Amino acid sequence: MSVSMIFFEYLAWHFSEGVHEYLTAWRNMHWFLYHFFSVSVLLKTLFQPFHRMQETYSRGFDPGLMLETFIVNTMMRIIGFFIRSVFLLGALVSQIAMAVIGIVFLFVFVASPVLVPILLVLSISLIAA
Repeated sequence: MSVSMIFFEYLAWHFSEGVHEYLTAWRNMHWFLYHFFSVSVLLKTLFQPFHRMQETYSRGFDPGLMLETFIVNTMMRIIGFFIRSVFLLGALVSQIAMAVIGIVFLFVFVASPVLVPILLVLSISLIAA
């Protein structure tokens, strides 16, 4: 098998299956981040109390106890909302960072058949100088 044949087969793979495999891996990373942060669960339980901590209303009519229970339950829901919002913000930042990094590396991946020989020649010329 000649070197030129291997080179052209590599280029054919690189710009067809290679790009497809890269995009598949990139999609899998987004899937991983979505499930790592449990975005769907966080959105479903956004207004739930933090760690299911809540007071139960007592029997009978006692306005003081009812107001106390209402305030504690409201505070636990607000705390749960803020904590889940922080995790959702972390998930959003991670997804955006993965998108930007993926685009940059896609350009590097596509340009690598040209960049590698150029950088090789440049490095040899810098060493020889």
